[in-house]
Amino acid sequence: MNEELAAYITRLCELSGHTAWIDDDLILVEPGEDFIYDAFTRRKGYYAYGHVDRYLYGGPRFGSASFEIFKKFAIMHFAADIRAAHQLPPLNLPPVTDAHPGFSIEFHEPTSSLLTSKASPIPKTFTAFSPAALVSLSYLMGTSSEDLLSLVLDPSGDGYVALYQQS
Repeated sequence: MNEELAAYITRLCELSGHTAWIDDDLILVEPGEDFIYDAFTRRKGYYAYGHVDRYLYGGPRFGSASFEIFKKFAIMHFAADIRAAHQLPPLNLPPVTDAHPGFSIEFHEPTSSLLTSKASPIPKTFTAFSPAALVSLSYLMGTSSEDLLSLVLDPSGDGYVALYQQS
């Protein structure tokens, strides 16, 4: 098990009121969005979320850059629950239907999508399901994961919402 990943997901679970435990190479989170739990893992060459690897982060530049992207995805995933656990009002995010102008989503095969940057290469950021999370993630790429978590915990939440209004 990747200890850094386990520590990070456990920290987010503590902030959001979820329970996390480790089963082999999986970090299981209960309650989760789907089924009973959500699963986070690190496999050779990529980080993954979901029961059947719904979102993958890795590729040739696998390492700290992949982990940073994965942390942003995890914060986005837990943001509503973190705010609820801290008795903060829900985030009122504007509807986002297209990727941030600095990014694009390339469709591969009928069931997969890839997030790419127009300015510089990023680690492979891939989904085997709906690209909706990649669209949202594209707006968070310019903000560090620590800053992102601070914005989620800010009582107004305005800074987090503002990230989705950039163009």
